[in-house]
Amino acid sequence: MSDLTAELVRICRHFGVFERESVCCGSVTVPQCLVLQELLEAPRDMSALAAQAGASLSAMTRLVDGLERH
Repeated sequence: MSDLTAELVRICRHFGVFERESVCCGSVTVPQCLVLQELLEAPRDMSALAAQAGASLSAMTRLVDGLERH
């Protein structure tokens, strides 16, 4: 994730833009869209995704599990 992207994510989190129920595309949430965007750049394991997003491993696992159900 670029420095600019990371800063934008931080600002959005601060102001609550990434609400859990916010939908990005179809039934995919905004946080799930961000995960997909990261995975398009390069393959990453769950712990790397969590670290890059500043999320706990369990939170990232829930996000990805939600994507697998789509």
